[in-house]
Amino acid sequence: MIRGPHRAVLFDLFDTLVRIDSGEYLAGKREAAQVLGVPPERFIGAWIAASDQAQTGVLPDIASRIRYAVRACGAEPDEAMVSRVVLMEEQHLTSGSSLYPDVLPTLGALRAHQEVTTGLVSNASSTAALLVERLGLIGYF
Repeated sequence: MIRGPHRAVLFDLFDTLVRIDSGEYLAGKREAAQVLGVPPERFIGAWIAASDQAQTGVLPDIASRIRYAVRACGAEPDEAMVSRVVLMEEQHLTSGSSLYPDVLPTLGALRAHQEVTTGLVSNASSTAALLVERLGLIGYF
């Protein structure tokens, strides 16, 4: 146990506070590929390959990452389909994500100590803000 008065506790988002169901995640990517008319496995590979660019802001939002992955599949994305897939991605991400059972009690207990500041740090893409809001974490950070 680490002792001493602590002024801050920092949390990572994914696999610390939030769990993503990998089956739901991949199903969403396959559905997106079908809508976009590109091979699902190639789309998934391109999506994953773009992770660093999404996490560093080179691909600043979901639509940019979709366009990148479609182009990596050798196609040109239709903007109406990109908009549709953005909404699908947001839905799949939200429905396939959940808080670990001890997250809210832990954050609530820390919040009760006004001398302790909580912070959220993560190497995540723009979707992190969406999850923080939809999973009810926004008031803790």
